[in-house]
Amino acid sequence: ILISHQPSNLLPTIRSRCSKFNLEIPTIDNFNKILKLYDEHFNLNDLSFIYKFSNSSPGIAIQVNDKNLMSLYSDTLEILLNCKILTSKVINLSKIVGNFSNDDYKTYLMLLRFILLNILKINLGFNYDNNFFLISVKDVDLNNFKLQANNYLIILEYLNENENDLFVYNLDKKIFFLNIFSSLDR
Repeated sequence: ILISHQPSNLLPTIRSRCSKFNLEIPTIDNFNKILKLYDEHFNLNDLSFIYKFSNSSPGIAIQVNDKNLMSLYSDTLEILLNCKILTSKVINLSKIVGNFSNDDYKTYLMLLRFILLNILKINLGFNYDNNFFLISVKDVDLNNFKLQANNYLIILEYLNENENDLFVYNLDKKIFFLNIFSSLDR
């Protein structure tokens, strides 16, 4: 049995020997049941947020919960709101994520993209989901996001252009993290 989220990445000779079964995205109720089967004490303070963040993937939700990556969510959001580089919070966070395994680092980058894309949606006038702020910074001033929209686009561009090189060339994750946020003071 092969499970692939992107069958196009499999070699054609492998794909030709497989029968394809598409699985439906779990509903939020099924998502909750799957997580409860994994661990009845699973931390689900905000089920709808984790459901949206993980693109309804219980596997990603479990990984985020196991590594306690949600605690980094509010720190990252706060850094993006303050728009200052090389603060103690940025340096401390770079030390934490710099020690992550490649898989955990990829999950953190997914979390960062999720934050940036939601901020940009707010800037474009989309109604933001209240769940975006539920577990994070209190009393968020949305005008801070609008002032820094260009910087957030620069960060997304940097991620898109350089993330693959980070893992291919085994670059320093801590330095990569600091480079991500270096555009905030521009």
